[in-house]
Amino acid sequence: MFCASSADARGDDSIASLRLGSSRLKQESVRAREKPTRSRRSAPVWTLVFLCMIGVSSAKAGQSVSAPGRLTSSAAKPNSDTWARQISDGLAAYKKGRYAEAERQLSMALKQAEVLDPDGSKVADSANDLGAAYYSEGKYELAKPLLERAREIRQKLGEGEDASVAQIEKNLGEVEIAEGRYSEAEKLFRHAAEIDEKTYGRDDLEFASASQGLGEALSATGKYTEAGQEFDLALQIRGKLEGGSHSDVAQTLRGKGLLLSAEGKYAEAKELLERAIDIDERTHGAGDPVLANGLNDLALVDAAMGANPAAEKLFERALGIAEKTLGPQNPGVAAIMTTLAGVYCSQGKCRKAHHLFERALAIDEGALGPEHPAVAQVLNEQAAALERERHYERALPLYERALAIRKRAFGPDHLLVAQSEYGLAVVYIGKRQYEAAEPLLRDALATRQKALGPDHPLVAVALVGLAQIYAARKQYAEAESSYQRSLEIERAALGPVNPAIADTLESYAALLRTLNRGPEADLLAARAMVVRAQWNERTSSGS
Repeated sequence: MFCASSADARGDDSIASLRLGSSRLKQESVRAREKPTRSRRSAPVWTLVFLCMIGVSSAKAGQSVSAPGRLTSSAAKPNSDTWARQISDGLAAYKKGRYAEAERQLSMALKQAEVLDPDGSKVADSANDLGAAYYSEGKYELAKPLLERAREIRQKLGEGEDASVAQIEKNLGEVEIAEGRYSEAEKLFRHAAEIDEKTYGRDDLEFASASQGLGEALSATGKYTEAGQEFDLALQIRGKLEGGSHSDVAQTLRGKGLLLSAEGKYAEAKELLERAIDIDERTHGAGDPVLANGLNDLALVDAAMGANPAAEKLFERALGIAEKTLGPQNPGVAAIMTTLAGVYCSQGKCRKAHHLFERALAIDEGALGPEHPAVAQVLNEQAAALERERHYERALPLYERALAIRKRAFGPDHLLVAQSEYGLAVVYIGKRQYEAAEPLLRDALATRQKALGPDHPLVAVALVGLAQIYAARKQYAEAESSYQRSLEIERAALGPVNPAIADTLESYAALLRTLNRGPEADLLAARAMVVRAQWNERTSSGS
């Protein structure tokens, strides 16, 4: 959802700038198999989509770019023509997915602007555009300072509450989401929405784009009700002003669909995602990377509903589109391979799954380097698959490498770091090395509580892991308390019918049997059976 720098379609004297759509291939769909090992707890289905929403995108292949083509009139400065040409060439390269060439052209444009107008709007525009190109390559550490520089220049020009700053802040918000700083992203999108509302009113596409971004930020932190309101607002505005078949409408439908899926409302999510795919197919064609992104999202929902054969077909179709349009060595292709490998593994096709993991890893390492977060994502997913097969010795070094990459990239207090810490802890629990597992689980728990609040389902998952460690040490009171708190969180966040709740009930029942509290254990086990039956009925009927 990257926005134009300084000018929008209303027109002024600034150069056309990158405007990235958030309909992009997810380079890191985080499909965590988060489960305590001893109970062989199945993966909570909601984590598949929720963690996909917080995954860090690497090279955002297949992004939609709208560049109005406005050039600055600057005949008084002879080198301005060179600058304008470099910007134009950079935009053209970007639209074709040639990000390295776009980066080269836009870097030269920035240098030209610094000579022509060291503290002026040209530098702000160039910095924004180059930041967008870096963002698309997954180079967030380079994108963010450029965008901050663009905003600072606009503020010094007295435009701190102007639409130009709102557009840059929306771009910055996208970077903050990509790097997992959701509270910062929320602040940026809220401020951008305030500016857009004052400038254009609520019935405007710029305000709708701010609402879209705010919905994404709120979704990532589990503020589902408010996020849904923002998506609904964006959908209402875009549908009214652009028509129900516009690609922007499809983008909002996808955002709302992923939100509903994170809430476990899979039938509603599936309907919205299918509508988005229909729009994308008619708008972009059957072979466009944007369509591959939508197919990938829908496949995730089918997988969450247990419809693995349907999910497999969707992933394979998305993979075929991505390989044809982006090339077989593109990180977008690796992202789909990684999610498809997870589906294969859940169907028992483990050899086929690990072959895809290895291919995805080779692509990401070759295209992005061995220290890129996308590499950590593949490592984390393959480690999770190996852990589920109880190949702990093979999973351990993969988790360790993923954790090290993520810590270097994001620092110790990031949700993706917490994901790898949790996975590594699960391996140690499987090896009965509880002293090694506990500090990792506590770090993951603290990070999740800080980033998502104390009542998020991912907090509940970590609490169940701690409960297992307590039980192994015969700290039964602490174990029981952790199970009870986990159930409270899951019921409040996910509703009374969800497989995650059944998993926790079964683990809690096992603890009670250890304590010779058979009747209580039988009651919990019976409740778990009812929950699973109700869930299966719901998902099979599509209700």
